[in-house]
Amino acid sequence: TMTDFAAPSYRMNLSADTLNADRYLPPPVKEPEPKEGEEAPEDDSVVLPVKDLRKLKAQGNLEFGELQMMNLKLTKLKAGLDSAGDGIINLKPLSVDMYAGNFDGAVIIDVTGEKPRYKINTEHKNMQVEPFLTDFMKIGAVSGRMNASFDVETTGNRIRHFKKNLNGTGTLNFRDGAFTTDFREELRESLAKIKGKSYKVKPGKPTTFSAIKAGLKFDQGTVRNDDLEVRASYIHITGKGEYSLPKETLDYVATMTLSEDPTSQDEALTDIHGIPMGFHMKGKLAELNYKKIMTTALDDIVK
Repeated sequence: TMTDFAAPSYRMNLSADTLNADRYLPPPVKEPEPKEGEEAPEDDSVVLPVKDLRKLKAQGNLEFGELQMMNLKLTKLKAGLDSAGDGIINLKPLSVDMYAGNFDGAVIIDVTGEKPRYKINTEHKNMQVEPFLTDFMKIGAVSGRMNASFDVETTGNRIRHFKKNLNGTGTLNFRDGAFTTDFREELRESLAKIKGKSYKVKPGKPTTFSAIKAGLKFDQGTVRNDDLEVRASYIHITGKGEYSLPKETLDYVATMTLSEDPTSQDEALTDIHGIPMGFHMKGKLAELNYKKIMTTALDDIVK
């Protein structure tokens, strides 16, 4: 419905059963990193009709039974739209079921200034993290249920700007899951190598955990965490450090302490029980050599 052609005001309701938005997007193109002071390619831009949005008067609701976007599978998506023509656009309430859990939140888009500003408040409950990470980031390093919340804001009209200007806080909580890596087997292999002994690597078993907790602080695109705690099977991990979203680089120290496993007769790790091991991970995530990092930490302990 539209009223007043001179200064239009809209009311709308849109309901759809199924949409695969990815079908209508061009294939991703890997562009070279821009040099210092240069803008990113146009493919990195998010074009918003700012002038039109500043005077938009609209109220309505949007519903999707099933929606695929950025390879994420979403169901029962509901979004409310409220804009009074003052340059502030509210998407609230905003809810969706995803990966056996649900997402609730609100998004505020502020186009009163030269560059759009975005404020995002979200809460994720009981989401199965393994299929989510597989679909979204092509990695399946951890399974379990995730509860998370984020209260962040950013500004800009490019993805690169969104990352660089991101500020706010967040929390992550995982429970009843597992890492795909068998930490004990990795430690046995590295320890044998340091001692100059041969070791036949056995098929690994996932390292189960009861809980993972972490608080996050976003400061101009840098994500800081100082209170990581992982409670796993006979393993306790703490950590602190930061990750740069614009540079995609990590500078993080995780400290692992191994305790005795009464169900195992293996004595290979007895000598390092109860000794904190610091693993310093620095550089681009895809380029980190985790075996080398683990061997370096064990080598320090052996020495």
